[in-house]
Amino acid sequence: ALQQQRVVEPHEHILRAKVLSNLGQCYLATGEHDEADIYYSEAYELFDKTVGKRSPLFGMQAWACGNLRCAEGRYAEALPLLGEALYVETVKDGLSVSEMTKLADQILHSLHESRAELGERNSQANLEPIKRALNTLIQDPRWDELESSIDLAVLSHKMALIYVAARWSGSGEQLAARSFSSQAVAMLRELRAAGGASLREAQQWLVQAEAVQSVLRPPEPPPGAPQLGLAWSESAR
Repeated sequence: ALQQQRVVEPHEHILRAKVLSNLGQCYLATGEHDEADIYYSEAYELFDKTVGKRSPLFGMQAWACGNLRCAEGRYAEALPLLGEALYVETVKDGLSVSEMTKLADQILHSLHESRAELGERNSQANLEPIKRALNTLIQDPRWDELESSIDLAVLSHKMALIYVAARWSGSGEQLAARSFSSQAVAMLRELRAAGGASLREAQQWLVQAEAVQSVLRPPEPPPGAPQLGLAWSESAR
């Protein structure tokens, strides 16, 4: 089918990329990773050239390639691909809490495994696409407009946890991490106070979210130290 499509419709690159991706998925399902890599890589390049890195088609293919790298145990190589997929989720029409949560879980797992695989220094090399996606999301007004829910609170907590796991120390990254963390804690406290069916789940997640918030809280200045920047530190909590 692929060869026929190349001959009959040589300029239908998007269709060809879809066929290639489907073939790669079949090989991945049967554990034939080398074959899957051939088809997935060509599909990735075609989607990149035809629809660009903001397209949902590209995002799905980047995610598929990330899944392949995870299946191969090559977690450090999976991270930038998962970051590209997350970026598409943050810029496409309509933010999907469920899809971003799946990616956040996979990114956290890959961060943990990549450190065991390569060590702390090398694990930082592939994190820029993830940082770009998260920093884009926290500045998107649509993020603040999402309806409060246990799922959104947990996602916000996991986004903050990615900053902690990635050990990003820049002031902008720290501020974004505190924003995600504060949102998670505030939402979970509201859900706990409201009671109902989500009470126990909210309480369980709140313990974890408050622990992350304490890690992200800026240190108090020593007694007698200059107060420069203190107001910013307080506002970031």
